[in-house]
Amino acid sequence: MELTPLGAELLEVSRRSVQALDAAVARLGQAAKGVTRSISVGVTPLVAANVLPPAIREFRGRRPDLRIRLYDGDLKAILRRVAAGRLDMGLGIFKRVPGVVRTPFFRFSLVLIRAEQEGTPGRGSMPWAALDGQPLIMLSADNPTSS
Repeated sequence: MELTPLGAELLEVSRRSVQALDAAVARLGQAAKGVTRSISVGVTPLVAANVLPPAIREFRGRRPDLRIRLYDGDLKAILRRVAAGRLDMGLGIFKRVPGVVRTPFFRFSLVLIRAEQEGTPGRGSMPWAALDGQPLIMLSADNPTSS
């Protein structure tokens, strides 16, 4: 079995993201010397179930002394808990809010999927205008990724 080129690219991005998380948690751990060594992280259920388990497993290999407390909830609840100091950090797509610092963690491209049709371009980039008149499945307007 072999990774596809896109799979290899995703693996590299994931590794960098785990390293960034490791560095951030290490900085928080240093700041909390003398206090119980734990960090609380808020994430959506999808991220809690699919993204964090391998990241936490790898992180524990490097920092077995630090306890990770996980809170899974919706983005609004995570933001409220971070703003109130009840969570050390939240991972997700958040709009700007006074008193909360946002730090980019992942960079990704929006991907279009559709059935292959004769005469349509294959792989590559396309402008939004190319989708004019096409039916689209989109998130609701109040979803942070919609803005």
